[in-house]
Amino acid sequence: MDKNGNAAGNLEHLLNISQASEILGVAPVTIRLWISQKKIPYYKVGKSIKFKPSEIEAWVNATRVVPDPDQAENQIASSGVISYMKNRRQPDPEKKDPLRR
Repeated sequence: MDKNGNAAGNLEHLLNISQASEILGVAPVTIRLWISQKKIPYYKVGKSIKFKPSEIEAWVNATRVVPDPDQAENQIASSGVISYMKNRRQPDPEKKDPLRR
């Protein structure tokens, strides 16, 4: 046994739902939803749900969405952001702003 009481010495510290939700930045109810949908890797230890930090990290990395640079450029162009920025009215420097003193 190691100093943490792990039999093999290579067991990771397991996280509970509250700790996993804190790490992932979501509410515990979201973690419970993902568990019921079997979207997130977990262990059932008696009646408790536990998570391995390394598996949570791998799961997060596996769910990463990599943006397509061509698609992102097309979305920006078609959204009208560029034309809005080009065509927006500029403040008239000759007019005095009533909110400024």
